[in-house]
Amino acid sequence: EAANWVYPSPQQFYNALLRKNKDPEADTMDDVVHTHNVTNERTWQRVLEWERLHERTCATPKLIRFVGRCGDLSFGAHCSRALSYRGVPFDRHDWFVDRCGQKVVRYV
Repeated sequence: EAANWVYPSPQQFYNALLRKNKDPEADTMDDVVHTHNVTNERTWQRVLEWERLHERTCATPKLIRFVGRCGDLSFGAHCSRALSYRGVPFDRHDWFVDRCGQKVVRYV
């Protein structure tokens, strides 16, 4: 079990975008990957904030899966598309957290 999540390299990220039929610009991948990684780190901190509500039953939640679902819109993304100027998110990830073997929780 790895202690830390390992993010993809700019080349791996570029290749993943190609597989998803996106049109990436190779010369922007360093910046794109940096932004993506910062966003994911901030999101993980938010997940941990929610998990602290369950600290008495599980003091050390662990990320067990992290699934990119760029083609699937969450309820919030559908609302954003319909009701705001922001449009839809570029990407979506589902985070699966193990609460000390008691329960697996999904965050979208």
